[in-house]
Amino acid sequence: MSQRRTLLNHALVHQMRRTIEQYELLDRKSQRVVIIALSGGADSTALLWGLSLLGYRCVAAHCNFHLRGPESDRDEAFVTELCEQLGVPLERVSFDTYGYAATHRGVSVEMAARKLRYDFFDELYERYDAQSIALGHHLEDNVEQLLINLSQGAGVRGLRGMLPIREEGKYIRPLIDTPPRLIYDFLQIAEQSFVTDSTNADTTIRRNFVRHTLRPLFDQLNPSFDQAVASTIHILRDLEQLQDYYIRSTLPTDATQPLEIAWLRQQIAPLALLYSHFAAIDCDRLVLQQLLMDCTKSERADSYARYEGRGGIIERYRGYLIGTTSETLTRLEQATNFCLELPAIESWPAEVMLDHPLGSITIAVHDSSETPPPAIRTLTPYSYLVDYDQLRAATPSLQFRASTDGELWIAPLGMKGRKPLAKLLRDAKVLPSRRAATMLLIDNHTGATLWLAGVCRSADYQLTPQTRRWAEITFSLTLSDPFDECTKPHTVAR
Repeated sequence: MSQRRTLLNHALVHQMRRTIEQYELLDRKSQRVVIIALSGGADSTALLWGLSLLGYRCVAAHCNFHLRGPESDRDEAFVTELCEQLGVPLERVSFDTYGYAATHRGVSVEMAARKLRYDFFDELYERYDAQSIALGHHLEDNVEQLLINLSQGAGVRGLRGMLPIREEGKYIRPLIDTPPRLIYDFLQIAEQSFVTDSTNADTTIRRNFVRHTLRPLFDQLNPSFDQAVASTIHILRDLEQLQDYYIRSTLPTDATQPLEIAWLRQQIAPLALLYSHFAAIDCDRLVLQQLLMDCTKSERADSYARYEGRGGIIERYRGYLIGTTSETLTRLEQATNFCLELPAIESWPAEVMLDHPLGSITIAVHDSSETPPPAIRTLTPYSYLVDYDQLRAATPSLQFRASTDGELWIAPLGMKGRKPLAKLLRDAKVLPSRRAATMLLIDNHTGATLWLAGVCRSADYQLTPQTRRWAEITFSLTLSDPFDECTKPHTVAR
């Protein structure tokens, strides 16, 4: 009992309690368990001890990645004995990490281990309906992360280090403000051993180089370096909150909405707004700086430029900036190569549904005496009405395909003469990245374009007062047009 009292009064436990209360990491009154990521190292061992002493219901989780031969099995045996000693349930799992990396292209062994580990933690979180998953990162880990991020170039988000809480409390770091000296002192008093990863001494690994080579130099410069950095981290966290508040108050809530260039020029920190709004595009800073510089130039209303990011592209077009992710670009490419022969017209009355890379196509036939056709002006550009009996009598060979042929023309309903599709696409403000994927309804027998989906319909086979049956072809898109609901973003009052 006296040892327990001594450990409860240790500075490590006081620091953990203070961190939990300050950041509201856990609910003391809850009976839900806390999952402890337990490797067997000093940090996770002290974390398990501390949370157990503070009265939380703990379940330990250990991953054996089989990356260090017998040492990996030694770690598993150690955590098994530790959990038996403390009376804590243990969930163990073994992974073929090398095999996973080999069968997943572009995934390193380190990335594979991280993916497998967090998938395991997430599964336990759901199965136990846990409060949180507790990770063992401490103050020195955070200082090292800041230095690594600084060496690579980082903004406020990169320099404020790891957060005490993320994913709305799913993952927590109760030791994040704890210096490692308290951890080792606690374990010594508790007479608790721990395991050491032999790869921690390998300075060819970036984090180890920072820990063993770079950090000691900063300690010579300032013996209280960790505390000084911790103070800076807290300041940067507050600055990040202010920045995020400004950005949320300034940018449109929908990240797919175009940004108006004229509006962007008037903002206090346009580069920060670009970073946030187009975060999914993941552009280099130099690319965004060039984009911003281009936005200051006076150009024609229809001028166009394209900026590449790791996660997609940003297009500057008609006074707006529009982001398109790599996932969307892939779907557009699939649509560009898409070609679909429509079923025989005689089968349409039974209603036809067809798949498309950008959505789906539905064909329905109606009797005019029972269901009067809607007025053309009430239809969206993605609905096409046709006199079913006229069309059936003409026996066309209908095909849906992409508008990749720049020489195609159409005779638009309500307009005189024939118009080139390329001009119609430009006039309709269709983004250059999406023009080639715009769907056409073609009559292969005559070569006539009957419908440029989303833009215009031809005058062929249109409804008349004598129409008895009419068909409606509807293109239901799951990819919206960024200009459909293009509204001017709100601004911050100044």
